[in-house]
Formats: sequence, structure tokens, C-alpha cells
Amino acid sequence: MKELEDKAKRMREKSENLLIFANTNKGDAEAKRQIQRDLADSQIVVGSKVYDWSFGDGVVEKVNKKTYTIQFKSGSKFTRDKSYIKI
Repeated sequence: MKELEDKAKRMREKSENLLIFANTNKGDAEAKRQIQRDLADSQIVVGSKVYDWSFGDGVVEKVNKKTYTIQFKSGSKFTRDKSYIKI
């Protein structure tokens, strides 16, 4: 009996996941990133000191449509997506 209950529980979880994923739009993730970029643009300008989760601290040298060009303390310069950057 316990095995049947466990199997029924797994099937219910699978069906719930299918309903969730069936109701999401493919553009939802990109729309969320664009909201993050717009918020970042309202706070970050050329010369702002920022933090990137991968490269650490740096200074914004150029603001692009979806990215920032950042000079990092390590001496390297990279273009990073705005959604990765924190103040």
C-alpha cells in the first residue's frame, strides 16, 4: 500500500510541474533580465564602482544597451551583462 501512495505522490508532483511549465512563456526570463537592466541603468553610470560576482570590484567605463564595459581591479577589462552587476 505504501508503494502505491508513493507512486501516486510522485505522479501528482509531475503533473503539477507540467502545469507550471506549460503556463510559462519563453520570453519570461528575458523580460525579467530586462527589468534588472533598467533598474541598474537608473543607478549605474560611467565611473560608478560596481561588483561583479565573477570578477570582483571594478569601475564602469562604458554603458551599452545590455552590457557595461568594466575595468576590474585585476587590470582586466570585460563587457558584462547588466543583470550580473551590483553596486
